[in-house]
Amino acid sequence: DGAKAQPTVARFRYGAGRVHAAMENYAAAIAFYDQAIRLNPGDGLPYLSRAEAKLKLDRPVEAKADYDRAMTTGLNGPADRYFASVGRGYVNLLLEDFAAAVVDFDRALEISPHALNAWVWRGVANERRGHSDAAIGDFERASTIDPENGLVMANLRRLRSNERQATRVPALPIVDGKRFAQDAWPGLTLRARRCRSRDTSRHVDESPGAGA
Repeated sequence: DGAKAQPTVARFRYGAGRVHAAMENYAAAIAFYDQAIRLNPGDGLPYLSRAEAKLKLDRPVEAKADYDRAMTTGLNGPADRYFASVGRGYVNLLLEDFAAAVVDFDRALEISPHALNAWVWRGVANERRGHSDAAIGDFERASTIDPENGLVMANLRRLRSNERQATRVPALPIVDGKRFAQDAWPGLTLRARRCRSRDTSRHVDESPGAGA
């Protein structure tokens, strides 16, 4: 079955996986992405979508491997390259590889310089690696994109206060009394609204210019 690439059949399998992912049937989606990869291993999109599904199932190490494979296999559109970079950066943030996360968010911001999530997550990564000045700069940039975002402004005030007091920055950013975790940023998710990327439905974050 995998001896010769079958891109047309692979595309149907991939599309079925996207349908299941839209219905939050992530295990079923992964099964279809697996088939698409076997049929056409030279297409990076199934790896990218499988990474997103695995992240939803709280399998960040496996998700990172798929993000890596998507990027090395190749992604044609800027939106897909953005999602691969910001997604792998987010996984690196969860895995506490903060330096690698910053590198990935840098790549994402080269593609979409107004992407709110990338600025926020890079700010978190910079703070966690002890670069508070860089973190302040990231949150300041995020505040210019969405000045009404209470979470961004609260963390910016916290960082500035810590800097003024010359005290140790808390180990984890604080959001509404909770320390940073995967679900601690409501409204700041990898996927918030739908748009079209090539011939398949994909999700793009709500920040201006994202996925452009």
